[in-house]
Order: sequence, then C-alpha cells, then structure tokens
Amino acid sequence: MEDNNIIKKVDGSTPWVNSIVIVRIPNGSLRICLDPRDLNKVIQREYFKLPSLEEITYKLSGAKYFTTLDAINGRTEEVCPNIKGALDIELHYVPGKYLYLADTLSRATSTNNKITKSEDKFDEEVEAHVGLLQMHLNATDHKVMEIQKATSEDAVYLLSKFHYGHFGVNKTKNRARLCFYWPGMATDIEKMVLSCHICMTHRKNNSREPLIPHDIPNRPWQKVACDLFNIGRDAYLLVVDYYSKYIEIAKLEDLKSIYARHGIPYVVMSDNGLQFTSRLFKRFSQEWEYQHITSSLLYSQSNGVVEQNVRIVKNSLIKAKQANRDMYLVLLHYRNSPIKRINLSPAQLLMAKTLRDTLPINESLLIPRTSNKNLVKGALRKRQESQRYYYNTGTKPLNPIKHRQKIYVKTQLKDKEWRQSTIENRKEQPRSYTFKNSEGNSYPRNRRLINVIPDIPDDEVRQEELSKASQSVREDDNETILNVNYFETFNVPTQSNRGRPIKIPDRLKY
Repeated sequence: MEDNNIIKKVDGSTPWVNSIVIVRIPNGSLRICLDPRDLNKVIQREYFKLPSLEEITYKLSGAKYFTTLDAINGRTEEVCPNIKGALDIELHYVPGKYLYLADTLSRATSTNNKITKSEDKFDEEVEAHVGLLQMHLNATDHKVMEIQKATSEDAVYLLSKFHYGHFGVNKTKNRARLCFYWPGMATDIEKMVLSCHICMTHRKNNSREPLIPHDIPNRPWQKVACDLFNIGRDAYLLVVDYYSKYIEIAKLEDLKSIYARHGIPYVVMSDNGLQFTSRLFKRFSQEWEYQHITSSLLYSQSNGVVEQNVRIVKNSLIKAKQANRDMYLVLLHYRNSPIKRINLSPAQLLMAKTLRDTLPINESLLIPRTSNKNLVKGALRKRQESQRYYYNTGTKPLNPIKHRQKIYVKTQLKDKEWRQSTIENRKEQPRSYTFKNSEGNSYPRNRRLINVIPDIPDDEVRQEELSKASQSVREDDNETILNVNYFETFNVPTQSNRGRPIKIPDRLKY
C-alpha cells in the first residue's frame, strides 16, 4: 500500500490520528480497518453546490466554445458575499414562492411590452429545458403527437391527465414533475385540483381550530348556560353557573323557579334547540330582562361548559339509579365537592358556605365567608389557560370567508359528502356564517363545517403581491423585522393535570 501511494509513512507528530484495527485474514495478509469518524468532523467541506444535469444543459444552449474548466461560477460565489458592502444597494428578502424559477434575481417577466435581452435568454433556456425533456421522454412518437395536438386544442387536457386518479395537490404535482415542466405548472395543477368538484365533495373534515374561551364573569350567577338532557323517559333542564360551576336541575317549565331562588342572570347561553329558539322563550327573555345567546349551530363545543356538566350529571344520576341512591342527595354531594385547582366547592363560590349533607362537617364551614374575588378569578383563569394550552395542540386556525364566496358545506354532522353553496353573511357569534343552498334556503353553520374554494391568484396578481411582500420587509440593524399585526399570547401552565411542576427543557427556551 505504501508503494502504491495509498498510505504514507510518517516519522514525526501529526495533528490527526485515526483509530485503526489490524486484522489477519485467512490467506495470511493483513487488513487495516480505519475509523475516520473523528477526522470527518473537522474536514473542510466544499460549500459550492454541484450543478445538476438540467442546470448544465440549458446553459449550453447556443454555446459554440467549451473548455475543460469554467471558473465563472466559482468567482461568483466569492464575489457575491461582498456585493452589499462594495456597492450602495438595498437588499430585500422575498419569499421563494413569489419567484417563478429558483435560481434567479432578475428572471421574473418584465411588466413593459419591450422584449429585453434577459427575456430572450430566458426563452432560450426554457426551449433547451423542454428539448432535454423530450429527449428523455419515455413515450412513443404517436403518443407525443397526440398529447401535443390535444393540448393545443384544449389547455385542460394535460391537467386532467395528471388528475386522472383524483389524488391530492402534492401527489399530483410530484407525478407531473416526473414527465413534464412549464413555467407556472405547480400553480396550474393547484388551481385544477382545488377546483375539482369530485375532490371537494369528498374532502376530509377540517382540523380543529384554536380554543376561544368564554370571558370569566366578575361575580356568581352573572352568566349561566342551560341545556336539556333525558334519562329514560324523563326530560330535565340543567343550568350551570360560569363562575361557581353550581348546577341546578329542573323541568323546562321550572326555569322561573331557578331564577326566583338565585336571581335573574345577565346572560343565558344555550344551543339552538327548538325550545330555546321559540317565540315563547324569546318573549320570556325579554320580559325577565336578560340576554339570550345561542351557540354555533351543530357545534356543541362553543357551549362546552354545559355540555361537560350534562355528561357528568347524567352519568352520576344513571349510576345513582342503579345503586338505589337519592338523586337529589347525589346532587348535593356534587355541589359540596371542591373544584380542581380552586379548592373551593360550587356551593362556597355561590353561597359563600358549605351546604350541610350526610357527611360530618366542621361547624365553621357552615358559616358564610366570602372568598377573595381576585384570587378566585386568577385560579379560574389559570385553569382555563391550562385547558386551552392542551386543547390547542394540533389545532390550526381557518381563514375567514368573504361575502358571496363559493363554498362546500356539511348541512348535518353525519353527512359524508360536502355540498356546494354560497356564503351570505357572517353572524355575530365567532366563526359562524350564514350560507344559502341550491334551493335558496339560508342556514347558519360553524366555520369548521365549511370548506372554501380557494382563490389562487393569476400571474398579474402574484406579481402585485410580490411587490407588496418586498415592501413589507425592511432591514434594521442587520435584522429582518416583519410587520406583524397581531400575536395571540397566553401563559404556559406551570403545573400538569396531576399538580406536578412543568419544566421547559433548555433546548426549547428562547
């Protein structure tokens, strides 16, 4: 190996020594096993990216003389980092999606009508690239002529071929890139896939949106929520206080008796059931002078407080019935149970005392004692932020919808297909819109049950957005500062659900 200049004998000290193992193989010769991991860590890498075959080929278009070494690109890499300091120019960052081809600074088409040298060169490069694709296209001459004739007569023909299997945007793009290329091909494919009626009809459901929690009331029984539930043949009305989580159960016609005991709330939240949207209930809210707000239709999460308490109470009453327990005594025990992270029961928050039940109790707890409102609101806020933090994992906000925009909507939760409709207006409730179906009827729906047909801008619109994007970024003290209108912030919880402290890893601190 030394005679063949593979290895070299070194007599003095060297800065690098590799770990080696010498093994004798069966034929009697020696095998040297080298471990170059330590050496690889300090090797000076070549930072110039080697050009691909396509990049080299289109540059050869129109060339007459060739050399074995071309140092122009190497000199460009050396000069470019010093351009900003040497010349009095201002550099702007532009997102890559606004550049028509990746390796350009001035290749975007000109807005004037004159043909420049750069445009002429661009056309030559496109022709060379298309010629390269034709040389390596795995298709018969008859098939190529058929495609050329069909695309000249119908511009959608080739796109429909790409979308033959009705796959998604990314898969269709990747499939097309194996065979074809033209400027703006990705945008054309995206337009075609997202406007496909069959794909939009069978599109998957929208992802969950970030949680919008209700405002915490300033005092007990200021804001309540109500809902109906059934146990067997018996129907019940449940009313829960947003501040104290105190629960009342009665028949629907006994709602007045609940208000007579605790007072009339300022706000009552309910779903869109016929009992709550009837003229009788509307007249009742006007006579008793409280505001009635309904949640988003077919979106029970917007009234999650009462939905959660309905599940708890209904499950407790079913078990109490099977265990032959008194349902009202079960309800009394629930009202005296402390709320997690607040350490006060609903009865203490509403009535400032613990209600006497069948368990032994200290006499001092039966004496009314007002709790600190600021401490209670702080505990409720931390509890709310913790729920919001864990719920928002994996959520994504959906874009708002414009007036008269074409949409696909699910009229019922059990529907498997989306139906084409048109947006009429936006309702007062968050993320709630009114749409008109093909029969001319109007219905409200939550944003999560609506899929939007996206408006993909044409070339002129994209050029205008490009200039706007360039103006919205400025250089200040060598740092890029973006114009941001709104950042939604909230405190990360410091404790887990079991009360253990949450420590942020050092790699996530910033």
